[in-house]
Amino acid sequence: MKKHYIVSLLLIMLFVCLNSNVFGQEKTSTKNNVTKSQVTKKAKKKKTSTSSKKKVAKKVGITKETVQQDNLKTKICSDSLVAKAKSYLGTHYKYASFSPTAGFDCSGFVYYVFSTFDAKVPRSSIDYGSLKDTIAPESAQIGDVIVFTGTNAKIRHAGHVGIVISNPGEELTFIHSSSNTKRGGVIISTYKSSPYYKVRFLKIVRLENAVVGNCGL
Repeated sequence: MKKHYIVSLLLIMLFVCLNSNVFGQEKTSTKNNVTKSQVTKKAKKKKTSTSSKKKVAKKVGITKETVQQDNLKTKICSDSLVAKAKSYLGTHYKYASFSPTAGFDCSGFVYYVFSTFDAKVPRSSIDYGSLKDTIAPESAQIGDVIVFTGTNAKIRHAGHVGIVISNPGEELTFIHSSSNTKRGGVIISTYKSSPYYKVRFLKIVRLENAVVGNCGL
């Protein structure tokens, strides 16, 4: 009887121990699975977040670039530019000035006209000498800037500028502020009929910060 009791007790203890080990393994396995699942979810979330950030950054970059490209050049209607320039005809010449009331020097006139359209151009005539977008006289169009030497044609540096107000196929015509004592101030001249300007001619440049064209197109 005692033996049977002891054997039964041992069997019960063995059963409890076995169940305890199995339960512990299952619990550990479940815990490990939960941990792995959480790590996987976090990794996926982090990857998605990083990917989203990259997409957003890329999108923002494109937007900034687009805005910058749009702001690089100011669009000006050719008719408006010519009308504005001609509205100052007769304004007298004044050295180192860009005022419609006080007067204009040559570069001051060009600078002031374009500034009314929020287009930034060089203030000094000598700075036009470094502009590289050179246009052939027969291809010059409204809004291009014609560049000459100063009064001494032998010194081949930019010293006088004007705004082209003609288009290809037309006689090359420009408006400028002349320092001529007899016929000075803002006037209109033609290239062919002005031998004095032919000798002083350097080049015609197209502005980098402005696009002048027909607004009807």
